Amino acid sequence: MAEVAVALRDITRTFGSGDAAVHALRGIDLDIYFGELFLIMGPSGSGKTTLLSIIGGVLSPTSGTVSVMSTELTRLSTSEKTRMRGKKIGFMFQEYHLLPHMTAAENAAIPLLVNKEPWNNAIKHAGEYLADVGLGARSSNPVEKLSTGEKQRVAFARAIVHEPQLLICDEPTAALDTETGSHVMGLLRKRALSSDRCLIVVTHDERIVPYADRIAYIVDGKVTKVISGQRKGAAQ
Repeated sequence: MAEVAVALRDITRTFGSGDAAVHALRGIDLDIYFGELFLIMGPSGSGKTTLLSIIGGVLSPTSGTVSVMSTELTRLSTSEKTRMRGKKIGFMFQEYHLLPHMTAAENAAIPLLVNKEPWNNAIKHAGEYLADVGLGARSSNPVEKLSTGEKQRVAFARAIVHEPQLLICDEPTAALDTETGSHVMGLLRKRALSSDRCLIVVTHDERIVPYADRIAYIVDGKVTKVISGQRKGAAQ
């Protein structure tokens, strides 16, 4: 049996209070394992992105416990969670959060620079990851000059450049055509999955389903079912 990478116990998250309270998560219990690509699917507003933010230590639950790689996040200080994210967790956000006037390579290198890697080494390493997603020739271009799909690939390279044990992705293929999306998913499996790594993806994209080991469906802040995936594609 694989080791648990993420353990969620009775996770709730409420925004606001009184009559204006929004109950985004209503008692989430999940175990997510090392070595698997775990999908979280459900309609808009179901709590998927809120759950990702809690797993990544960006947002705290209203109640419940979150254990990531045997560390209980709810017991860490803000600075401790920041250090853990910098070393062990990679993020690919739906809105990218790239710095527009910096080059693709500079954006992709940010996790390495945060971790004190020398500038030249970080830029070189980032360029290798950009080449993997077909942006080797565009690595010196400011990201404001790139297309939406190219920006998404820069965000992907940034998420994996420091080889995190846990990779969290919010709609990683939403702006990509089928061929490029398939290539990115293949790279995700190749780069992010091993016996000591885990990949969690929130998506509406049914094209990703064949790459999943397991899929959790969330409706109105609750997990309605968890099923086995097909695990096809690059990992085969």
